Amino acid sequence: MKKQFLFILLVVVLMIGMAMPALAFTQGFNLDDFKLNPGASIYLVDEPELYGGKALEGDDRDDDAATHFSILNFSVPADGKYGVWFLVWAESEAANSLYISLDGGDMFTFDYMESDEQPNPDFEYYYIWYWMWMNARHEISEAHDLPMDGFNAYMTGQKKFFDLKAGDHSLKITTREPYAKYAGVIITDDLNYDPNNDPALQVGKIDPASVYPDPAILAAAEAAAAAEAAAREAEAAAQESSNAAASSSPKTGDTAIILFAIAVICSVVVLARKRAKN
Repeated sequence: MKKQFLFILLVVVLMIGMAMPALAFTQGFNLDDFKLNPGASIYLVDEPELYGGKALEGDDRDDDAATHFSILNFSVPADGKYGVWFLVWAESEAANSLYISLDGGDMFTFDYMESDEQPNPDFEYYYIWYWMWMNARHEISEAHDLPMDGFNAYMTGQKKFFDLKAGDHSLKITTREPYAKYAGVIITDDLNYDPNNDPALQVGKIDPASVYPDPAILAAAEAAAAAEAAAREAEAAAQESSNAAASSSPKTGDTAIILFAIAVICSVVVLARKRAKN
């Protein structure tokens, strides 16, 4: 009975899982996830207003791009198009960009916002933390026939998306300008997602990895919890079934009384037959 119940429960869970739509993938990364290249002039600096109180900052311009970089390893669960957001801070228009490469590919320039420029000309983008969408300066230049300068990244608002295969990948983040800081990354297949409008993150106040942890680890924990809950429900159902069966069958005392009554009846019948013969 117990095995049959567990099998039915498993079938129901699988059917529900197949019927549910695929959820958007969003994962956050914090400073612990960036692996610094030995010898890189990238340092942890104090940022009291930022979650954790620290950020990464380079102090060398691109004089040695082969050395001054960090690596962010990540995985995605399915083939698809993914967007990347960086939690960034810029000192000036001469300190607001990084070099990026994916999976060992060619480096490209990733530009932060420019103060007093689009998309919000009334907003000051220096000396504050904000989430910046991934962009590629050369792609914007080619797509819009514009000069190769950072200004156009903000004017066009053109995001760079990556077509990724399911599995492991890596971002290489290389210092391009001094004092261009970064402190977190979000990778998502929700191409309309904007972490600046996400109240759970509070723009720099909350660790992105705590809000959007590794889905594989989260899924494993949820699966373990679900299996434990299912096991408890199955055990309770089996116990209830056992109790019901026990209550519907005669108890030991009742059985003894019934047997005694049958014996008495049989004895009376036997005595009656003997008397009838006599």
